[in-house]
Amino acid sequence: MQVGVSTASSYWIGGTTLYMPNQWLWSDGSNSTYVNWAAGQPSSTSGCITPHIPNGLWYSESCETLKYYICEIQPSSSATTYPTRPPYSSACPPGWLYMEFPGKCYYFENKNTLYFNSSRARCQNLGGDLVTIHSFEENTIVAGLIMQLTKYVDFEAYNDIYIGLYKQPNNTWAWIDGSPVNFTYWGNLQNDQWGPNGTVTFLQFGIGQNFTWVPDEDSGDTYVFCEMTPQISQTNGVAYGHYENNIKEKDGFYGAGRKNRH
Repeated sequence: MQVGVSTASSYWIGGTTLYMPNQWLWSDGSNSTYVNWAAGQPSSTSGCITPHIPNGLWYSESCETLKYYICEIQPSSSATTYPTRPPYSSACPPGWLYMEFPGKCYYFENKNTLYFNSSRARCQNLGGDLVTIHSFEENTIVAGLIMQLTKYVDFEAYNDIYIGLYKQPNNTWAWIDGSPVNFTYWGNLQNDQWGPNGTVTFLQFGIGQNFTWVPDEDSGDTYVFCEMTPQISQTNGVAYGHYENNIKEKDGFYGAGRKNRH
């Protein structure tokens, strides 16, 4: 799957009335046995279906509107069949969410807002650590997960979460787990603008921020976001990593987030 980031608020999928007037069909000609219309939709009996971000609800719009789009392709009959991962396990502790890519457990906590060192200490007390990111795809997955986990929190328009990238005494950046810094995603405030004072890093997930990173002097507090590597169980010689998802929609959610500093 090709993963990318854009500021688009909607995109095209294959639902349309182009093939049969007044009837919604998929682009392969099949009927829509599943629908996810927003309230008051479809707004017309003709057009194409466009889900809106972040809630995924469907809207009917003119098919002539320019938008990003999502494609799919059927695998060939010779494609390799991979074992199915059982859905639940104790590999991740209760309250942690497992993501198959990049194969880690994640935890979000908004009971308190903490500075970098305190955020890391909290993650370590839970058996994990602050997040490390090593590719554009992983950055997109992590940021999207944060967006999902915080959708019931009354954040302001610009928000960020500490990740585990910090500046060493020799003025170079390093991940807290010692892994190589083989990917960075600095935003408008480049890492050298802060000089020696920019010692830790936020991942920005506010509106228009595109999940970029910004250095900071550890002068702001945020909610806590942690990761851990799940335990691996062996089944018939195949390694599995599973998830235990006990995250509830509104439990423990406290309202306003930290104000934008910039």
